Amino acid sequence: MANHPTVRLLRVTNNELSPYSEGGGSDVKFQSNDSDLHGINRIHLKTSIIPNTQYNINTKNNLLQITWLGMTGPMQPIPVGQYSITTFIAALKTQLDIAGGLTTFDIIANPLTYKLTIIKNGGNEFTIAPKNDNPMFLVIGQIVQKTSIGGILQCDNIYNLSGLRHVYVESFTLGKSLLTGSVKKYSLIADIPITVPFGAYQSDIHTEETLNVVYYRGFKNISNFSIRLVNEVGELLELNGAPFTFVFEIHSGS
Repeated sequence: MANHPTVRLLRVTNNELSPYSEGGGSDVKFQSNDSDLHGINRIHLKTSIIPNTQYNINTKNNLLQITWLGMTGPMQPIPVGQYSITTFIAALKTQLDIAGGLTTFDIIANPLTYKLTIIKNGGNEFTIAPKNDNPMFLVIGQIVQKTSIGGILQCDNIYNLSGLRHVYVESFTLGKSLLTGSVKKYSLIADIPITVPFGAYQSDIHTEETLNVVYYRGFKNISNFSIRLVNEVGELLELNGAPFTFVFEIHSGS
């Protein structure tokens, strides 16, 4: 007897009230013995609801890697939160002044170029580490290593406090391979641009034309899998307890 094609919907959420999903934050495990999840040859993200609740300064980017001779101690991270450029400069200056001891710092944001200038008031020159060693490189706009001249350093690029702008839905079981310029591979189900402001929910209806669809060679059992919400460099998102929900359309049969 022919195996007729069937289409079903599958809901996955980090909401603990869900009977099938468990986990929290941005990492969820789905477990079910339902035979409807066997023999799958295609999966398509149909709808998504994602909160834009990751702070623009979070645990992944709140530390400036900066050094100079005579530091009283290592630079400490600034508190996690949603910052404006004014509050960010104040928080960063506080930590620089603590590390500087008797030497203070000033930070100026150019209103025309949106570039930061960091000024050390006396003492030795300071150096900002390159991006691989500096979690705050994107925020302050300094990618390569740079040393001050006369105690003054202007960052090469504009500062970036835009926050969450893109979400990748990653699953080693369900996803397809994404290659990057750094020769890294990520197993993705979908990529979703975030266009709503901080604190709001992004709700989308996806068609197959959005490329948020995965075809499998042969048939796949998806009764057990995990998904992670990550950013452009594969870091797990910090959604601060807000729930997300995905509805997948799954296809089985010939």
